[in-house]
Amino acid sequence: MKKICLLLIFLQSTPRGTTQAHDPVVVVRYPRSGIVKEGEKFTLQCLHSKKYIRWYKDDKYLYGFSNEFYESRAHSRSGGSYQCETWTPTWRKSKSLEVVTIAHDKILTLEVKPRAALRGQSIFLKCLVSHWVGGRSHVFLWYRNEKLITPTDESECTIENAQDSDEASYRCELKIGDRKWVSPEVDVTITELFSRVTLRADPQAKIFEGQQLKLVCSVETSRPNILLQYTFFKNDQPLNFDSYENDYRTELASLSDSGTYLCEANALLIGVKKKSDQVSVSVKQLFSRVTLRAEPQAQIFEGQQLKLVCSVETLRPNTRLQYSFYKNEQPLNFTSYQNYYRTELASLSDSGTYLCEANALDIGVKKKSDQVSVSVKQIPVSKPQLSISPGKELIEGGTAALTCSVSNGSTPITYIFYKDSNQEFHLEKSDRKGIIYQIAKVNKSTKGNYSCAVSNEGAEFGLHSEFVAVAVIVPVAGAFLTSNTNKTEISAGFRLVLRCLVTEGTEPRFHWYLNDRQLENISESYHLNADGSELIINSFEISHGGRYHCVATNRGKEVGIFNTTSNHIDVTVVVQSHTTAITASVVPLLLIAVLIALVFFKLRNKKQDNSSRISQPQGEGTGIGAQSLSGEIPAANSEYAVVGSARNTDDTKPAADLVYSVVTIKKATDVDKDVGVAGWKQENKNDPNDYYITYATLKHANTEVSFEGGQMEEEDDRDANVYENLPRK
Repeated sequence: MKKICLLLIFLQSTPRGTTQAHDPVVVVRYPRSGIVKEGEKFTLQCLHSKKYIRWYKDDKYLYGFSNEFYESRAHSRSGGSYQCETWTPTWRKSKSLEVVTIAHDKILTLEVKPRAALRGQSIFLKCLVSHWVGGRSHVFLWYRNEKLITPTDESECTIENAQDSDEASYRCELKIGDRKWVSPEVDVTITELFSRVTLRADPQAKIFEGQQLKLVCSVETSRPNILLQYTFFKNDQPLNFDSYENDYRTELASLSDSGTYLCEANALLIGVKKKSDQVSVSVKQLFSRVTLRAEPQAQIFEGQQLKLVCSVETLRPNTRLQYSFYKNEQPLNFTSYQNYYRTELASLSDSGTYLCEANALDIGVKKKSDQVSVSVKQIPVSKPQLSISPGKELIEGGTAALTCSVSNGSTPITYIFYKDSNQEFHLEKSDRKGIIYQIAKVNKSTKGNYSCAVSNEGAEFGLHSEFVAVAVIVPVAGAFLTSNTNKTEISAGFRLVLRCLVTEGTEPRFHWYLNDRQLENISESYHLNADGSELIINSFEISHGGRYHCVATNRGKEVGIFNTTSNHIDVTVVVQSHTTAITASVVPLLLIAVLIALVFFKLRNKKQDNSSRISQPQGEGTGIGAQSLSGEIPAANSEYAVVGSARNTDDTKPAADLVYSVVTIKKATDVDKDVGVAGWKQENKNDPNDYYITYATLKHANTEVSFEGGQMEEEDDRDANVYENLPRK
């Protein structure tokens, strides 16, 4: 069975009497060592003076534990973060007590090469995992004599240059989450291959600039025929490549040769390295240290004078020095006896790191100053100005240009364009004092408040232009005219509403047309809604009939006018009530006129009949009378005419442009022909079969009927029975 122990990292437990009243603390009470094997109990205690206690693990409440002790048997999931909570009178939690489960299930082994190492040799340690126990993040821990060396996520560890202190017992651990696996311990021994390395300087007395400096590395080997290479270090920096020579020399020592030296002997075939103790070497100077200063030492702007002065103090009389100046390690002049370098008009290109060098030619000693950083600042930029071309009002689909410019300032200048205060949409660095940002295609999203900001090295903060409000004009398009009725014929008095719609367009204006004439002066009979998109006729009349359409326009202050024309709607009026009134007033007049004409006609016929009876024989008179009667009866039948409307019987003609008149005429009978006029006046029963109906059809354009003095005049003699044209209902 796998054996498991718990490594508890916790706050040191304190006696109950010293526990603060308001801060509960979790401590381990059993076992005292804090390590428990699997199956053994362990006990945690919440140190607090209060009675009410709750236990938590990994921020989850542990049910069934409400006293100051938490007891459990250790297993693979015992690890975690434990807390207790007490009532004070509000609930307060303790700090977390971290628990890590350590598993000794022999899945780890430690491999050490070599176990018997030579002093100075490298020792390689590798933690071998027989099988992987999880896919979560992991860490390897390395221990030497039960002390942690270093945590790492690598399974290998190297001890460079093994020393006597590296002779110890080693083990490795693998930690995944709240569990650990521990390898068996491996002992490592250290033995010596060759003697300790020593270093000496020659001469060992004081060394002055210009003298030769020699360093000798000495070592004794414990075995014959050990081949060694030597490396010399100054201030921990190598002075040469590996060499089989055990000395290092400098022909002309300088102040820069002062420092701490050591050497290293390396047995290549074995890989053992040993270093000597450090030796301090001090080279005395012939002249003082070189210093460089810039004038002026304050901030330098473009156009000012820049002067660099190289200062040095000679310690030996009659020592003559020559000076060289360098910028970014590149020489600025030929060697000169003048100790300064000057630029009359500084520019940005003069910024950089400078140093100077003093050279004692007679002995070949050179000294350089420390580097001095010189920064030539730009002339600060002025406040930028932003302009929009072609104007502040742009047309959708067009192009535009935003120009950001400054009146002065050193280049290069950084330009930033903003929209609506905080939306940066273009950044550009330029040597010009103005740049242009092109908008290839204006759309609705182009609308907004624009500004630009500029900066250069001379300005501490970016300067912003004033905001420019840009509007986008969407040209009107897709005008369409609709009405509140689908009919083209409207009864008189009907309320007509025409609506002018557009598919797109910014703030359109609407213009109305009737029969291609603009309705400029809207009268009381025409009304428009608030935005002019609706034309309202509350009571439709004959004068309102015609062909309607609308035109939508829009424009900006700086652009032209855009327009779109709608479809046409033809509207006519059907005057039903008015026609009926006229018919009702005209029919009685027509009947009166017919009766007067019939009376006059009968009297005239009677007179003519009497005269014919006197002058002619009876047989002839009867024949003439019968002939006259048959010829006059149709005219006399007009008094029975009834005027009205009828349906169109001709389906080939459009019914909308026809007017009908109906004349009802009584048929002439044989009795009427025999009895003559006298028989006509007899009262007989009206049989519907004794009448016939005549339909007359006329057009508005070529028919006019008028009444004058109660009599009807007809322009078309072909149909004497038509009295009035009536519009179709």
